[in-house]
Amino acid sequence: MLVLGDCAGLVTAGPKARRLAQARRAGLPVPDGLVLLPDEPLPTEAELATALLSLGGVAGPTAPSPRLWVVRSSALAEDLAGHSAAGLFRSVVGVTQAKLLPAIQAVRDSGASELVRLALGGPVQVAVLIQP
Repeated sequence: MLVLGDCAGLVTAGPKARRLAQARRAGLPVPDGLVLLPDEPLPTEAELATALLSLGGVAGPTAPSPRLWVVRSSALAEDLAGHSAAGLFRSVVGVTQAKLLPAIQAVRDSGASELVRLALGGPVQVAVLIQP
């Protein structure tokens, strides 16, 4: 799992994460985040809690989080010039720390949904972006 700022030039992070990382580096007010690349396994609760500490989360799988999180797709096939994949991939908003892992899995799984298969000709890999 990477911090958003490390994804500015990383193709596998997907165009959404790359553009947000570039905007953040340019000084625009983009919330920091974490990016789980498509080929990375899901983190454990402990790994996720540790990573969230850098974003102001609270460690521990059952600890109350002072923040709610948004879990978004950054698929290689979305937000490309001349091509729209709007509404094809899942985003989950208002996620507590305790429910982040299922939300991450749901967003990642949206790359293999029937809608994506029909619109894009098959499943696609999805990087997952987590932001407060």
